[in-house]
Amino acid sequence: MDFYTAYNQFYISNGNGVKALKDVSADVFSSHNDRLIQLDNLLIVRTENYGHIKGDFFELNEERKNSDWIKYDHIVEAGIEVKLGLIQILDCPNSAIEFEIKINPGIYMIRVYFSNMAGYDTDEDEGSEYYRIELWPSERIQKNILKSYKN
Repeated sequence: MDFYTAYNQFYISNGNGVKALKDVSADVFSSHNDRLIQLDNLLIVRTENYGHIKGDFFELNEERKNSDWIKYDHIVEAGIEVKLGLIQILDCPNSAIEFEIKINPGIYMIRVYFSNMAGYDTDEDEGSEYYRIELWPSERIQKNILKSYKN
């Protein structure tokens, strides 16, 4: 992934992203200390920098247990139900599809690893921030903060 977004956020949608965004109220953005807002059809990822997003997306058969968490600043996961057989990553504010993958309908866990978050102004467009996003089938759907970044 390599795209531009604004307002310190991008979205992970269950294939219904643009429609799901229309139903999001403004007050949902007021609480974002865990950097991942979980809604029914959408996950909102709160970034450290304002604009340029770099990262990789991995579809897994099961949860990766042997992650090297030391190299990441923040790690959070949450489940999402996929009915349309698509996962999309959308920018903000245009809701343009920046990445899309076809998957089987079902419940999935999405884990977002944040790295290189320190050292620049959160209003700056460029930074060295990197995101690793993993997706796997799961029975769990609740959000978990696995490692917390405090700036």
